[in-house]
Amino acid sequence: MFPSAILLDDLYANLSSNGSPVDSIKFQICLARDKVIKLYRRQYAELQIRSEASGERSVPLAEAIEEPYRIKFRPDEFLTGIVLRKLETGTRSDFEKLGRRNAMARARMNLSLVLRQDPDGRVTDLRIVPGAVMPVAKRMKKAEEMLLGKKPAEELMEKASNRLVEEMTAVTGQRWSTEYKVPVMRNIFRRMVKGLLQ
Repeated sequence: MFPSAILLDDLYANLSSNGSPVDSIKFQICLARDKVIKLYRRQYAELQIRSEASGERSVPLAEAIEEPYRIKFRPDEFLTGIVLRKLETGTRSDFEKLGRRNAMARARMNLSLVLRQDPDGRVTDLRIVPGAVMPVAKRMKKAEEMLLGKKPAEELMEKASNRLVEEMTAVTGQRWSTEYKVPVMRNIFRRMVKGLLQ
C-alpha cells in the first residue's frame, strides 16, 4: 500500500467524536510514529492541511512536529493528505525497528536510512533518521555529512556511527538507557549502511 495511505489509515482509524480534530490527530500521530519516521527520511514529504476559515496549506513534515505532543496545526485545521516526492532512480532505503517483543507495537528504538551512490560508489544522498530515542525525530546531518561525497569504507562508517550517537546524545543527554542504546544504534547503523551499499 502507498505509504501515505497507510499513515492516514492509522491517523483516522480511531478519531474520537468527543475530542477536537487536532487532539485526535496528535494522538494518532503518536500511535503511527514508526510510519512517521519512515516518511520523515523523505526530504520532500509535505502535510496537506485544510481549514474552513483559511483554506488549504502545506507544511514540510520536517517542520510540522515542533516538540512532543505539539504540532504546527491551528485549532480549526485537519490533516487531509501527505504528499511524497518520488525518490530518484537508484536510491535505496531501509527501516529497522527494535522492541521488547514482537507483540508490542511500541519501538524501543528504530532507524530509517535513505542512500544513493554514483557509478563510482560515492555517496550522493544520505538521510539518517533515528526514532524513539529523541523527543522529536530529526535527521542526523553531521553524520550524513561525514559520508556524503565519499566511498564508505569500514573506518569511515565507524566514524559516522560515532558521530550519529554523539548527535543523538547531544539532544537526549546521558540517561539510564544510554548505556545500551548507544552501542545498539552504532551496530544497527553500520549493518544497514552495508546492506544498502552497491
